[in-house]
Amino acid sequence: MSVSSDFSAPYVGTTALRAPIYMVLIALLCVACQQAISYQGRSPAANWAYTDLRILDPADAPLAEQDILAVYERKFLAGNQMQLEIRLDFLSLSTRSQADIYLAIDHESGGSQDLPLDERDRPAQADIHWDTLLVFPSRAPLLGQDMHGKPRPNLALRAWQDPIQDTININFNRDSLPSGLIDWQMQVFTASPESRTIVDRVKPVSLDGRPPAQAGVLFAFWNSFPAYTPAQAVRRWAGAHTGPLGGSHGLAFLLRSSQEYNIPVTLLDLSSPVSLAALDYAGGLELVQKLAAQEQLILPAHIPLGFGDPTSAYHTAPAWLLEHGLESSLQSARNFGLPTTQFVYAFPQIGFSDEFLGVFSPVDSPSDRMKPVEVHRLGQLRVIPIPAGLPNEQATLDGPSIEVRKALIDAAIGADPSKSPQKAVFLVLGGDLTQSTWGEPRRARATFEYIRAHPWIKPLHAYDLLTLAAVPFERQDYPESGQPLSIPPLDLPNAPADGKLAQAAWQTFLALNAPVAPSSPMLTGLRMNYLGQVGALLTASDWEMVPRPIASCQTDPDLDSERECILASESVFTISEIPEGSLVYAFVRTASGVHQIIGPSSQLAVGLSDPASWNLEMDERADPSVMMGAFADANGSYLAEIQEDKLVFKNQTNVKIYSLTPTGVTLTYVSQAPSPLQIPILLDPWDRYTPGWGERYYLNRTPDGVSWSLEGGITVQIIANAPLEIAAFTDTRSRMGLTENPNFDYPAGHYLPFPMALVQLGVRTDVNVTIEVRD
Repeated sequence: MSVSSDFSAPYVGTTALRAPIYMVLIALLCVACQQAISYQGRSPAANWAYTDLRILDPADAPLAEQDILAVYERKFLAGNQMQLEIRLDFLSLSTRSQADIYLAIDHESGGSQDLPLDERDRPAQADIHWDTLLVFPSRAPLLGQDMHGKPRPNLALRAWQDPIQDTININFNRDSLPSGLIDWQMQVFTASPESRTIVDRVKPVSLDGRPPAQAGVLFAFWNSFPAYTPAQAVRRWAGAHTGPLGGSHGLAFLLRSSQEYNIPVTLLDLSSPVSLAALDYAGGLELVQKLAAQEQLILPAHIPLGFGDPTSAYHTAPAWLLEHGLESSLQSARNFGLPTTQFVYAFPQIGFSDEFLGVFSPVDSPSDRMKPVEVHRLGQLRVIPIPAGLPNEQATLDGPSIEVRKALIDAAIGADPSKSPQKAVFLVLGGDLTQSTWGEPRRARATFEYIRAHPWIKPLHAYDLLTLAAVPFERQDYPESGQPLSIPPLDLPNAPADGKLAQAAWQTFLALNAPVAPSSPMLTGLRMNYLGQVGALLTASDWEMVPRPIASCQTDPDLDSERECILASESVFTISEIPEGSLVYAFVRTASGVHQIIGPSSQLAVGLSDPASWNLEMDERADPSVMMGAFADANGSYLAEIQEDKLVFKNQTNVKIYSLTPTGVTLTYVSQAPSPLQIPILLDPWDRYTPGWGERYYLNRTPDGVSWSLEGGITVQIIANAPLEIAAFTDTRSRMGLTENPNFDYPAGHYLPFPMALVQLGVRTDVNVTIEVRD
């Protein structure tokens, strides 16, 4: 039986599908006002639930505006009449429709399959015998008709579009349709307005059917907070003119959006000790603690053993190194009040403690597409693959990008248990946060709002990751390395567990592996150049265990095949570089224990400068931004000798004489061609791994110098016969927790690594400096 295609027939209750947005919003407001009193039960404006979902459809139409992804249905009472509401999710909707919409409903015996449409040069037919056809033309009024083409009376047919969430809601009076069937069925089509050719058809769906599987999605980010200076901490937390789009960007915006829409996020490397210390100083710890306690934030233990490469083959590192790196991350999380984790971010391997149930592990992936992944099973571990090639632009001002939406619907359809009952697939979104649009506040909010408004998408919590069906682990899916991690002969495994300087050696080693962004292919090589400083700290640790006088310029504590000088007493230990005549390290023993007072900036971070300036052939001088110690000057080329209890450096124009005092060091500097000198004060850097650590450092100026103090610890006092200027990382402490202000003139201390202070000495031909420690 043919069906009339005369769309000029009368209709009831129309709302234009493609009116300008402001008209749509006015129409919606009016409809809500008119019906607020008469509706009983759930309002049409209420949130749709997963139980309302009836079917999902692949992204396969020629145009996004023609492509239906999901169909929902629900019933509610309006006065004394039962209303039927249908929602259609589109891949995208523009301000002008590119599709006519047809809903064929089978609600009584008999019916027709014929449609007033064409399909592949032939008349189109539905897969059901329908009794009522609802038509929503793009350029004509709404229409409801029976299979004979006659209008259905009393439908009170309405439709409205959500231009933000790309959905269309359709509402009509269900009681106006005769019902001979208990189980109504429906099929939805879209057609080209010009040709009335079907461009998308959804399979028939029972209006009382069960919902299909959802698209599981894990939001996982690395480079979540790579911050080593106050400037980086402010920028990574709530930056301005940064990120891939050059605007507001940072971890704070991602977390606040996640909190607003109740969507869990995984920060793969935030539990790195240096990242947590920086987060605490930036004012972000409280929010992270809150979200983690609410199980809205997954913070796996992090083993930073890739020297800056997130896809490094962790399994090639020695077992003792993996064990200590893991314990360092766990202890740091405990120190900063974070809950115990069941996850670790590392290469998957047998041998992790039984307390871990899941391991996030990077896998190679193309950067131009997103594919669903599945959980693997390795012993007691569930291995969650993290694709390393995720595109940066996933979150947009209109919600998820079209590519993300297509990947999500693929994941949902792939999760159909009838197709793969023994495994569960899901999509991983996120990636490098510093380069991702997820850190941009408007885009993050729009995209999380979209995900929350589309119940066919299911953000995964920790519980979900530990209960999804898993398949056997296949090692070839994960990156391999042909050679073990190359580490100099550092005796870290035997370092005394209770020694402060052994602790500093470990922290320095792990800091050389902590994340840096943007990363360079040269970063691994650069950081390897600075591994020898761990040896210098271990040498100082030996002195800490057995304090004794030492005076020698025939040592090589930093393992660079060049001689260094050690000058030590029972209370002071120093290491100096000969070519620069610099004091690289200084440690002092007091009644409260051993304290560091001078150290190179490379002990805290390496690779923060422009890679174009690096020269990997220059050993510890490979990164020109590194401050290699105190009193280095531009003249260089010194020769060293020990004279009684003094260390003397000479070249053609300069003489430097270092002497030890019971609680410090003195320098006498005589120069025919003087140059500026600086002193990097590195006061007990291991104390920054506890909450509120930044509030404990403070600066004082005295008539003849400056002092740098650690509350509850020691004070370092610098006295000189030359003008002194000091900058400290605390110079902008009052601005921590605020959004970065690009118009503010931040002082020099804002760019110093945590927890350093830098003293600059005025130029004089003769300089006398005393560095003393007071308990």
